[in-house]
Amino acid sequence: MYVYGSCFKTVESADLTTEDVNANLLTLSKGKHCVGNNDQQFLELSLDSKTAYLEKEPYETIRHVQCSLFLENSERCPACQKYRGTLRKKVSSNKAKLPAAKVDASSHTPLAVLSKPELMLRCQNLAAQHKSDSAKLKALRAKIEKSISKNGIQVSEETGRMLQTAINNELLNGIENMNPVKRLFLEQQIKQASCKSANGMRWHPTVIRWCLAMRRRSTSGYEFLRSTTTSLPHSSVLNDYAQYRECGTGIDYAGIAKLAEQYGECDIAVLCDEMKVKDGLVYERNTGKLVGYADIDVESALSTPPGEQQIATHALVFMIRGLKTNLKLSAASYATTTATAEQIYVKFWELVGALELYGFRVRCFIADGASTNRRFIQLHSSDYPDDPITHRAVNLYHPDRDIYFVSDVPHLVKTTRNNYENSGANLNTRRLIVS
Repeated sequence: MYVYGSCFKTVESADLTTEDVNANLLTLSKGKHCVGNNDQQFLELSLDSKTAYLEKEPYETIRHVQCSLFLENSERCPACQKYRGTLRKKVSSNKAKLPAAKVDASSHTPLAVLSKPELMLRCQNLAAQHKSDSAKLKALRAKIEKSISKNGIQVSEETGRMLQTAINNELLNGIENMNPVKRLFLEQQIKQASCKSANGMRWHPTVIRWCLAMRRRSTSGYEFLRSTTTSLPHSSVLNDYAQYRECGTGIDYAGIAKLAEQYGECDIAVLCDEMKVKDGLVYERNTGKLVGYADIDVESALSTPPGEQQIATHALVFMIRGLKTNLKLSAASYATTTATAEQIYVKFWELVGALELYGFRVRCFIADGASTNRRFIQLHSSDYPDDPITHRAVNLYHPDRDIYFVSDVPHLVKTTRNNYENSGANLNTRRLIVS
């Protein structure tokens, strides 16, 4: 007797009675059809034709080649049930091979290419991942503390020092063939762990430079690394190395003098730009003053009553660059509310005088095309009244040498791009014709 092409029962025809036929038919009517593996996640897999096949009628399902099709009790035959585990492994393997989505916490997609909704999802996933990791870390820490309290053995202070020394020696022996920088870092970690207090640690200069470079890239990243797994110098320690001289507004005579010793007499360019800064007052504990007021016009600031002084919203910066050397320095800076052309004129020539005094030859002045800068250049038109366009000025400290005015090339390129971009499209503020 065959059911769905498979032998269900073998009966000799001579011995077959009406009762046997009725009993077999009753068994068949109570039996079930094997459902196979009809899960949607399984139907999308590629199958090995020697092991299983996809049946499409009366519904799609995956059956093992040894499927019995007809069952008396359960809904799935042993062969299909066993093959179900293999299908689950294939699904898990395929998920592991899929690339991480752009908004996943483990994604390496740059934030600059994500849209605002994607950025919000990315932040939510990162927050959820951080919460999950924190919970795992807390549980692991509690498990370790419980294990120590239950199985730990308290030793004397002398024995503890001996064990610490032995462990440190073993660690040092294991890093002999390591990269010198990595070895130094691990040696510093071992040394810090053996110190009784943080004040007793003297960090190697290479580690200090590495920490300064890391903190410069990301202050929050450095503090996170320092507060979690790695022993690193405190920010106050790094400040002692980074701030080797006091910073303030005005001309940086100390920086100019140091560059003069290093480079000697050389040709330089003066760059000028004004940038928006966060307004507010800050207490400077070294001098006991409140920093944050506009100070580019000293006479006006001194004559203004204390309650009426203006808080700076911009910073005017003069930078010097060597024309034939790698020299560069922020030579002067001023807190402003937006500098005028006359104020830039005064501060520029003060800086030129200081630079010429230290042996630097100022050859040109570079700035963007802001209206204030154009007005500043026009203030020098009387030096060469016959020039159709004011592009140079007499050096007040060396009349035999001119100072030339140069437009900032990146700013010109950006302006040209914006004009083309907004010509007949986008902002639609231009109607340029290219011939």
